[in-house]
Amino acid sequence: VVFSTLVSTITEVLQRSAASSAENSRRDSEVRKYMEDHNVSAPLTMMIHRYRVDLRRKAAIESLPLDQVEGLTDLPDTLAIRLSCEVFGTTLQSHGFFKVLQMHFEVAATSLIHYCMSEAIYAPRKRVFSKGFLADTVMIVSKGR
Repeated sequence: VVFSTLVSTITEVLQRSAASSAENSRRDSEVRKYMEDHNVSAPLTMMIHRYRVDLRRKAAIESLPLDQVEGLTDLPDTLAIRLSCEVFGTTLQSHGFFKVLQMHFEVAATSLIHYCMSEAIYAPRKRVFSKGFLADTVMIVSKGR
């Protein structure tokens, strides 16, 4: 069952990638046609083309939070729990409290990691919290400052 689910997920990701590529080609064709129909100058057309390519390149290398990766949102619980533990557990190991929790209360730590943790990705220099904010969240910074 696990192997079948894995193959199904990989196939779905590949199909979505092909569909995304086709959609990008369609959009590129629309932009090209618009530029030609409206006699947009070659230098401006190239600037817009470079901007669009750069935007796609940046989007491709940006990290997505786990809950936004479509190919992973419908994993069976056993795989989803293991994935959460691998992704978040290593970050938590650097904090003494979570290290001890995981050593002595593995089931509780696993539940905490899977059901209570999520990723948040912020733009560089974006203020995540400041004085006076309600402290209803624990944030562990894994990258950045």
